[in-house]
Amino acid sequence: MSHLQLSSNRLPANRRSATRIQTWRILSFLKDDSWHIGYVKDISETGVQIICSTPLSPGEKTAILFENIEHLWNIIVEGTVVWQKNYHEDQENRNTEPTMGIEFFQRLPVEITRFARVKMRMAE
Repeated sequence: MSHLQLSSNRLPANRRSATRIQTWRILSFLKDDSWHIGYVKDISETGVQIICSTPLSPGEKTAILFENIEHLWNIIVEGTVVWQKNYHEDQENRNTEPTMGIEFFQRLPVEITRFARVKMRMAE
């Protein structure tokens, strides 16, 4: 398996001002030289929140593969994990899924609206 070289360039710390959209889209991320599956919970042009079974630790670098964006192309972006949460039950006994937040090294090369949920109309 080939080893992916990750860059270390970072965007300015401006995560909170970026517009985020809620979505649910499958993706792959690089961990220990192999690809793992996760789901986008929300995304902005500067970062993404991913639900996955084994989140990476803060400070780890990764590559993320978004496949078939609007049935057009695949996109690989690189970033750093800035936070992670493991599975647990909160005080109200609700389950909290394992998740991590990744800040991209460069802005997404496509508009985030391409990740928006599509509402389907039911046939009458």
